[in-house]
Amino acid sequence: MLYLAALNHDGYVSIREIGERLNISVPFLTKIFQKLTQAGLMQSLRGPSGGVMFARSPEEITLFDVIVAIDGPDLFTECVLGLPGCGEAPPAPCTTTGKKCAIRSATSSPPPHWPTWPAACRKPAFA
Repeated sequence: MLYLAALNHDGYVSIREIGERLNISVPFLTKIFQKLTQAGLMQSLRGPSGGVMFARSPEEITLFDVIVAIDGPDLFTECVLGLPGCGEAPPAPCTTTGKKCAIRSATSSPPPHWPTWPAACRKPAFA
């Protein structure tokens, strides 16, 4: 998504082109873009002139949107270490201080103003 935002291109961009430019496997990218498309962040078009493009302005897409689209909301609602019993009440299994889990507290909800793509990235050298 950072690559596409840096391109500042209005049409579809081939997943193969993205993979070649970023040295990422096309099957892996296809799966990621499929999730982003299902979440309404991207649009895709099959065929020789197909590819992917933003479904809405990149300025409207937050890092939180991308994380939830790819990994789901569990990072923000469940124990990030996968430990049972990690909740709001102390003591948390991942702490020895008897306090609630600092990791969970920090990730239980997104910060109010997560950066959007153009503000969060600098134009890479390959663009």
